[in-house]
Amino acid sequence: MASFYLRTQTGLACHGAGKKHSRYISGLDKYAHKKEVKHVVDGNLPSFANDAVEFFDQADKNERANGRSYRSIVFAIPREAKDKLAWAQELTNAMLDNKHTYRLAIHLDDEGHNPHAHLQFSERGLIEGETVKDFFSRANPKEKKISGTASKRWLADMKDVYLGQIRKLVPTYVRPNSKEQKIGQKREIKTEQDQKYENERQAREQNVQNIRLLSAGLAECEAAIEFEKLAIEEAKQKQAKPAEAPKLNGAWKPAFMSLRKTPFDIPKAPRPPRPPN
Repeated sequence: MASFYLRTQTGLACHGAGKKHSRYISGLDKYAHKKEVKHVVDGNLPSFANDAVEFFDQADKNERANGRSYRSIVFAIPREAKDKLAWAQELTNAMLDNKHTYRLAIHLDDEGHNPHAHLQFSERGLIEGETVKDFFSRANPKEKKISGTASKRWLADMKDVYLGQIRKLVPTYVRPNSKEQKIGQKREIKTEQDQKYENERQAREQNVQNIRLLSAGLAECEAAIEFEKLAIEEAKQKQAKPAEAPKLNGAWKPAFMSLRKTPFDIPKAPRPPRPPN
């Protein structure tokens, strides 16, 4: 069953957070024990960087000390997605619109629990062929809707994009609210206590599914009602619209036009006599 989970975080350049985070999500160096890292994709790399680790290392060195060297989004991948990398890549393209350098890392354990992705990206736009200093200078400003005061609105918009991506797989999916019952993780049954927990967990899961199906049906009914309201309003507007005047061909003229004299029909005033010499 699909889970709705999306959050964002940032890292300061003065802490070298960009390079550390890119290694962490990729399972490199001291994080090599993270066997759940299955796919790593770098996108929109400028010419001065061979991979995202090198790019975010340069971001740490060239951003101002109290500035952010990266922004990261962590999101759950629906279990219904057969190709989880393709699903996450499509969501990444929709969110970043091919305008930012990024690293996408897909994390999947062997048992299929908690599939999710880490998307680390630069808030700056792309200036291809320029130097490192040019890329991180004021001439290449950060995207204001992501890094500025409008960032909360941007995050809300990304959650809507995320919800739309989930509904491509599960059309009836309803975003859970904070009051929804928690299901819990599936547990291997070894004892009677494990069996009791699993029975209760399955009952909670069934309850949540029933509530979501009812909510989805209610949403469909409300959408159908709104559609009918619009249809009725359009019908009223068509009835109230005045009839169009008949189209006239060029040969027809109103009666008063035939009474009008042309300049040639107006008699000329007599010329005054010439004065004697």
